[in-house]
Amino acid sequence: MSPKARNVLLFALVLLAAAFATRRLADVPPGLHLDEIVSGYEAHCVAETGRDCHGAEHPAAIRGAHAPREPLFIYFLSLVDRLWPLAPAAMRAANVFIFLLAGLALFVLVRAWDGDASAFFAALAFSVMPWAIMPARMAIRPLSMLPLLLIALYFSTVFRRSERAWHAVLSGLFAGLSLYAYTPRVFFAPVIVLATLAVAWRARPASARRYAAFALPVFLLVALPLLAAFFPATIR
Repeated sequence: MSPKARNVLLFALVLLAAAFATRRLADVPPGLHLDEIVSGYEAHCVAETGRDCHGAEHPAAIRGAHAPREPLFIYFLSLVDRLWPLAPAAMRAANVFIFLLAGLALFVLVRAWDGDASAFFAALAFSVMPWAIMPARMAIRPLSMLPLLLIALYFSTVFRRSERAWHAVLSGLFAGLSLYAYTPRVFFAPVIVLATLAVAWRARPASARRYAAFALPVFLLVALPLLAAFFPATIR
């Protein structure tokens, strides 16, 4: 497939996904989920004061109104709140953007695995599946982890072919950042890093050592501030 045709089809796919995810966005689902209310409140606090609702300034783990919450989605919502304060439709539109980004990341990943045809099929399936669309229509944080994990997996895939240090660094970086998106699924990030390490070791131990030397320190450095802030907050 020519690059021009691929770009046209990809643009059409993004439009299709956006159409499914944005139609009557303010009304469907009706009302606001509790998580949307809490995330919106925390995002508004950060946007107005630079602090969470407990007064902590730009924390690595936002303590939240009733439980600790990961910061990445809240900070992203706070940027939206700066433009459209306390607007439920705008908050939901922010999650639609994350949904579209996840679809693009899935396309790039599957294309690296199996070419254009499989990539378009995977991205199309993702774009029209209700289990993907409905979370995108709500300002809730689980979806924000997906594009980061897909990007981490893409760079780990590319590393197995190139063995370039910066591919390993980016794999570890995005895997670490995904922890700041949704900690209940925290195990996915180390699985990506360790699975890449295992596959590389089986094929070529020297490649595995190179991946470990660059990806693991970056992953740990990125993850440690969240772990240090989040779990004590959970205990409190």
